[in-house]
Amino acid sequence: MKSMLCHNDWISALNNNELTAFDVIQLGKAKGAKFIWHPLGFIFCKLSEEGERKIRLHIWPNHHDRMQKPTWLIHDHLFDLKSWVIAGKIENTEYSVTEGTPNYRVYNAIYEKDSSVLCRTDKQIFITEHIKYQVSADEKYRVPSGVLHQSVSVSETISVTVCETIDQPNISPRIAGDICGADKYSYIRAKVDEADLQSITAKI
Repeated sequence: MKSMLCHNDWISALNNNELTAFDVIQLGKAKGAKFIWHPLGFIFCKLSEEGERKIRLHIWPNHHDRMQKPTWLIHDHLFDLKSWVIAGKIENTEYSVTEGTPNYRVYNAIYEKDSSVLCRTDKQIFITEHIKYQVSADEKYRVPSGVLHQSVSVSETISVTVCETIDQPNISPRIAGDICGADKYSYIRAKVDEADLQSITAKI
């Protein structure tokens, strides 16, 4: 296994189930990637970055201790999300925007240094669950661009996923928030302590 993989190498290795969770984490460390706590409670880092194309690692603990409040899980992406489950199990739920009395308000996400900021918009929407399914290790799933969804780990241990993202400059993803929420919410993206990272990965 090469210590540094280009974007196409990652895609090939993921499609052929050639990588273990240990491999992926070690490749991130070898690259000097920053392991960051996402506001939704999982660890992420960039494994590869070639222009707008990125390969990202997500490590999902089997607890919610690091989720920041308010925890709004439903969001969309401005690209087709492709995600490979390397360990554990992920449950993905997709939602439809339909006619009805609004039950969520749209927030837009912006990023400021080490923070994520959700900004309230005037748009209100009515959404309903469309489909829910689980994805186990060595399987992958795809969420089409613009589809509201949420992904959570449903493993009793640790889940590890790797996803391909394609950034869209100057466009913000949508988050489904409290219809009566505040104008703005700020979330800290803190660096993961090495001891915490070792403790979590030892449980995979």
